[in-house]
Amino acid sequence: MTYPEQSTASIGWNPSETDRILLAGTEADLPLIEMALATLPERARGQVFIEVGSVDDVAMLAAPGRFSICWLVRDRGQSLKRSVDAWLSEMLPVSGVEDHSVYAWIAHEGAARVLTSNYIPTNSALRSQRSLASCASFAAERVLPLALS
Repeated sequence: MTYPEQSTASIGWNPSETDRILLAGTEADLPLIEMALATLPERARGQVFIEVGSVDDVAMLAAPGRFSICWLVRDRGQSLKRSVDAWLSEMLPVSGVEDHSVYAWIAHEGAARVLTSNYIPTNSALRSQRSLASCASFAAERVLPLALS
């Protein structure tokens, strides 16, 4: 398999063996997503969202057994942003007792990073959160699920 110039090193890909993982992108990001999945141990767990133009763009994707692969079809009105936001809202519940985290790479959002649930955003974090195009839940290095307009 041939990969583009971009590599997992270019996105800072370095999950730990215990991380719950999220990979999200479009058909254009598929080679990088495949490469990232190939670096994971067999017991890795997580979610992959890939937005494609039509059902014809859906393909087989090799992933560890504890991964869920979700193909989102634009022709059907399915959205990467909405799906990622919904998944993060479930995986990162706000709790006064326990901190939840996800190691995530979302296409066009910069380097892979750990997102956590127990983070109270400042006004500047909220401003940066609103400016991110494909995932309204991102804020700095952490996430607090919010309904932003």
